[in-house]
Amino acid sequence: MTRKIVRTAIVLLPLCLGGCLWADAIDGSSWSRETVAKIEVGKTTRAQVLEWLGPPRQLLRLTEGEALVYSCSLEKSTGFSIIVASTWRNDKQYDAVTVIVNRDGIVTAVGSRFDRDKSAHGMPW
Repeated sequence: MTRKIVRTAIVLLPLCLGGCLWADAIDGSSWSRETVAKIEVGKTTRAQVLEWLGPPRQLLRLTEGEALVYSCSLEKSTGFSIIVASTWRNDKQYDAVTVIVNRDGIVTAVGSRFDRDKSAHGMPW
């Protein structure tokens, strides 16, 4: 009888000490492609960019103006653990917009990428 209990405990113990993880983490504010598309080189002002996109994550001073850098990431994590054996998978993708503004406060260049939606959960092995 005692051996049966010990064997059952040995089989069930790893299940009790293990676990799974399925998580999403967003870092930063997001904006739509349509909002970014409203920014026109030579027409849009710095004030309009701040109104539409909010405060930048980073502000870089340039010789002839400044760069407003926006970014937002989405990280999806999946994990599995039993006692001492663990395996994890993280997939982090970014949306980013950089707007160059001259000394007069007019946009002179815009660059963007939208990859945040490509972040995916997956099996960690």
